[in-house]
Order: sequence, then structure tokens, then C-alpha cells
Amino acid sequence: MLCLRVGRNNINHEYNSHNNKLANATEVVNLGVTVDSNMHFDKHINKMMTIDHLRAALISRCFRSKNQMFCLELLWYMCVQF
Repeated sequence: MLCLRVGRNNINHEYNSHNNKLANATEVVNLGVTVDSNMHFDKHINKMMTIDHLRAALISRCFRSKNQMFCLELLWYMCVQF
């Protein structure tokens, strides 16, 4: 378990759960969204932009190819593997 301290005025209090000290974290991933201690989503946005760029490149290659099997493999990879 991690403890994310949010804001500048947050006191560095030690939190425990069932007599286990919670580790401090500078960023956490919750429901697939990366958030840092300043409540910025920059790392998450950059990751999503990279994935979307890769998907767009796969779609572009598919339209340039006349090979139907190649297109189906690319679409499967894009939808299932990511």
C-alpha cells in the first residue's frame, strides 16, 4: 500500500494500516490513471498520447497495404494487445 501526499501544506504524518507503515509515493496509478503529488496528469497524458500515436500509425499502415490478412493482424494487435 502507498500513501500519496497531495498539496504543499500536507503534514508528513506517518500512516499505518494493520501495524504496517504505508510507503510514501510521489505518484500513483488508480484505475489506470497516473497522478502525481501535485495532482498533475502529465505522465498519464504522455503515455496515452504515445499509445494513440502507435495506433494511428498501425491504421495508416493498414490503409497503405492491400493485404487483407496484414490489415486484420494489425487491427487485432491494436485492439487486443494494447
